[in-house]
Formats: sequence, C-alpha cells, structure tokens
Amino acid sequence: MLKENDIINYLKEHDLYDPTGQDKIVCGVIMPSTLDYVLYGAGSVLSTKFNVLNYSDKGLVIIPIDNLTGKIVQNAHVFIPKDQITNIELKSKLASYKVKFDTANGSTSFKVNKLMIGAGWHKKTFKVF
Repeated sequence: MLKENDIINYLKEHDLYDPTGQDKIVCGVIMPSTLDYVLYGAGSVLSTKFNVLNYSDKGLVIIPIDNLTGKIVQNAHVFIPKDQITNIELKSKLASYKVKFDTANGSTSFKVNKLMIGAGWHKKTFKVF
C-alpha cells in the first residue's frame, strides 16, 4: 500500500509540496456513475478511481493511484490553485464523507472513507483534512 513518505516525496519532486499541507493528505475515490452500474452491473467497479488528495495554502493536488498496483501514476497529477477553488463542500455519510471542490471551470467530488485499510496515515490526516 502507498506510504505517506511516497506521497510527500512525489509532491517535492514535482514542486507541489507545501508544509501547510503536510498533514492534509487523504485517499479520495471517484465512484462509478449510476449509468455505469446500469450498463455494466458488477463490472462497473472497474471504473472506480482511487486518488490521493493534498490540500494546502497553495491549492489542491489530485494524484491518481493505479487500481492494480496501488502505486502513484507518475506525471498524471492535477493541481488546482487555491484562488481558483470557489467552494469546498463536505457532507457526512455513514462510513465516509463526500468532498466536493468547485471551480469556475466545474466541480469534482470524491468519496473519502473514514478508515482506509493499509493506510494508517489516512486516519491520522483525515481528522485534519
């Protein structure tokens, strides 16, 4: 499983590291759409996308995680500067939260589980995120 140091090293290598975001790193999941469930049934689980979210004074970094290896997908990250984020919405669910980021260009939502097996750092940083 992905380690917190791997994420911090990736952020540093790509000049995205900001100490204000050191403890604001969580795993976010983009779930399959309802249409995927209707069309593909159980196979729709293959369209689930795992990401690492890092929020700091610089902005939001979204780092894709390979579904098979659990490793960072190199050079596929997205950075949204803080001044372009118009709204952040957090909705509590039973075992997770829905985090929505709005910008002038659109919005994106992630399911953030309260607990991630194999990622002890997630539980620690989730409380701060």
